Amino acid sequence: MPTSNELSLEVTSEPVNPIANTEDSDVGDSTHSKISNTSSQALEPSTCRRSKRKANVAISAARNTDDQDDAGLDVEALLNEPAWGESDEDYEPTKKRQKQGAQKEIEKKASLIVTLKVSPTTAPAAKKSSTTRRISPSIADYLVAVPKSRATRKPKGEAEEVEDERPMPWGHPQTRAELADSLPYFNCYQGAAATVQGKVKGMLLDDDRFERAYMDEEIVIARAGGGSEIDEATNKSIPRKNLDIDPSRISAFRNHMQKGIPIQLIVGSKNKQCPSLVPFRYCVMGTFYITSIWTEKSTGHIIYKFRMQKRDLERKSWWSAEDSPSVRKSNKAEKVTAYEKRCEACKEISKQVYMSGWMCLNAQCTSFWKLRGVTPTEEELAFSERFLAERIEKLDVEPPFPTVPKLVKYDVQANQDVTSAYKKHCWKGIACPNCGRCNQRIYWACWKCPALGCGFIHAPPLPHVPPTALMGDLEHPYDGHALSDDTWHEKLVAYRMTTHGLYKIHDYKLGHDGIKITHIHANGPINASVGGADETFRKLQEVDIGLQRLPLKNAAVSGLVTAHFSKNFGLPYNYVVQHPELSTSFKDAPEYITNAIRRLTWAGKRAVNQNEDMIINECLAVGYFEDGQMGYHDDGEDSLGPHVVTWSLGCPAIMKIRMKYKYYSGFGKNKQYHPEFPVLPGCWMPEERHKLNNLAKLLSPEKLSEQARKVLNFMKIPRNCPSLLDLKLRHGDFMSMHGAMMQKYYEHEVKPLGELRFSLTGRYVIPEKVPEDQRSMGDLDLDPSKAYDGDLQVYEDWKKEQISIRDQAALRRPTGTSSSPSASQTSQHTI
Repeated sequence: MPTSNELSLEVTSEPVNPIANTEDSDVGDSTHSKISNTSSQALEPSTCRRSKRKANVAISAARNTDDQDDAGLDVEALLNEPAWGESDEDYEPTKKRQKQGAQKEIEKKASLIVTLKVSPTTAPAAKKSSTTRRISPSIADYLVAVPKSRATRKPKGEAEEVEDERPMPWGHPQTRAELADSLPYFNCYQGAAATVQGKVKGMLLDDDRFERAYMDEEIVIARAGGGSEIDEATNKSIPRKNLDIDPSRISAFRNHMQKGIPIQLIVGSKNKQCPSLVPFRYCVMGTFYITSIWTEKSTGHIIYKFRMQKRDLERKSWWSAEDSPSVRKSNKAEKVTAYEKRCEACKEISKQVYMSGWMCLNAQCTSFWKLRGVTPTEEELAFSERFLAERIEKLDVEPPFPTVPKLVKYDVQANQDVTSAYKKHCWKGIACPNCGRCNQRIYWACWKCPALGCGFIHAPPLPHVPPTALMGDLEHPYDGHALSDDTWHEKLVAYRMTTHGLYKIHDYKLGHDGIKITHIHANGPINASVGGADETFRKLQEVDIGLQRLPLKNAAVSGLVTAHFSKNFGLPYNYVVQHPELSTSFKDAPEYITNAIRRLTWAGKRAVNQNEDMIINECLAVGYFEDGQMGYHDDGEDSLGPHVVTWSLGCPAIMKIRMKYKYYSGFGKNKQYHPEFPVLPGCWMPEERHKLNNLAKLLSPEKLSEQARKVLNFMKIPRNCPSLLDLKLRHGDFMSMHGAMMQKYYEHEVKPLGELRFSLTGRYVIPEKVPEDQRSMGDLDLDPSKAYDGDLQVYEDWKKEQISIRDQAALRRPTGTSSSPSASQTSQHTI
């Protein structure tokens, strides 16, 4: 017998007759396999899959006989014995497939000697499939039990094709953002698990280079993410700290395991354990049960591990190895359970996960992670075959989310809510029913699948939403001058209120000279006027002007796009210059956009100076669905002038203005203090910063930064700087910002408070900053006679209407009046 330290597995290329002795042997990978010792006993040919399992049985037996006589170990008998639940019938499809052309394959094989140490690793992984996968015409093809036949790629010279019964994968988004936008069970842009409020929705298995990860066509073993790093020497993932005992996300997994709630798994192309090549960047695997959760150690640190089992064992897995059987009959054979034992120290029961022996897997136990009293080495940790072969029955609990999401439909008539078409889920992505690809909603009016050659478009009609359905906290629009809900820092912001007709104007000045923000409040009569907010809001809904979501610059996650839709008219500027198709010249713009320019010009003049020229040669239209927003940013691009003016249409929105972090704190990148940053009113610890700035000439930049971090309590400086001014913009309101320093020192964000909002923002783009062939796009000849005056005529008409109402009320008398005192008293009592 071989020693307890080493067994040798030899694979030779000696020619054999693949047809001969078919009753007693399997023709495997067209090779012979044998266990050799001093006498090198020859064994029968076998499939790669079967030989792997049998070799593991032999190795497992050898490992478990440390204290026994080696002479009692019958290796050949062990290898000839079927693995748990396996028989020759299980591999009939494999045998039939591999007999074809086996002799030619044998002649091509080179001799290969593989040495298997008794304790080190699991058996060799099954061969990964390199089959070219077709694009199916419908998602139904991905989900049928026996899909359309697919030929396996065969070496040149083999005429007969072998049917591949594996279903096609689906999902296949090209970016992480497409994945998170399209699947309701994995709206997670970073991290591996989508958990929320003690629930697990989905899990991604991608670039996990951990030593002890595992995947076959039915079982997945993975670890909890976080707290790890890549070892440069081995290029493998190692933990850098202990994970907290039973953190909230582990509790979420345990909750699903105890209640039998399945989760959705997704695999990425960087996964090294997948038995078959992942044909796209990401592919959906389907629903799995969480069957075991335990702790173990890696490089001295505690980690959590999960064992997950495929829910539907009756269907072939698309990721199964190319040489796997067509139907796993072993699932119907005698039930296999993993060996488990109660720890004498902590009294907790743990399963035997690794072939080398049982260990307590309770991280709080004194005997934790001890194999016969000693911490195991990495070479000893091969998964137990019984642990891998264990299966649970399919439970009655259905997954919370279907694997294939349904297409979004607007059920406006049933809901009697015209705003339902603009809810948050309506601007998320979909799974294309033609090709299966997950894709984002890039276009305002529809979803378009970007897959090459697909062309699927989903464009349910958007219902018209009247402004009265988006009033927010108001039951009726204001008829007179509007009440303001703006808030501001009274010590840092100067305030002044004026009126113009029915408009109410609030001017705010920040501490720095020349910085001014103006909020012009509209009301119901103004909005209802010809060319007013109501009419413009309706036309923006009726006509598709080409609103799109644009890629985010310098995004941490690939494929991220804005949470709002935009379209540019007039001169392009840096925000859209990389997407020239999103800019349309003023000459080709709709009439209501030209009309909006007139109103924006008037609002800009009111905010700055009535006599000063206000030129707008660019207008950016932005559309928001529910929860769409524009995060903190500035409009300080070098191609823009100092004026920005916006017309708000639809639901209310909150616009917050705050100081940029570097000017608020005095620190730039890498915690470096900058004495050249101005000390603005409202910044962090202004007196201490003045004192530090006086030391700038005496200390080196490094010493000054070190001193500043101590004096200014760097760790306590809030990353989210406090807001100085909050404007509540309602339907028809204007907002303007004036001053170049405004965009340099401050930033702003906009968050709508309802389901549907548009904004039209006018700016002046410096023509010299635009390519010469595009400068004419901003040309617009406005007829002075049609200039907007703030609806002064509406104000005059409104005043006449109010006088008429008052006069009619004064003239109104109750019926049956007389001059007698008794009648008069009766009339007053009636009133």
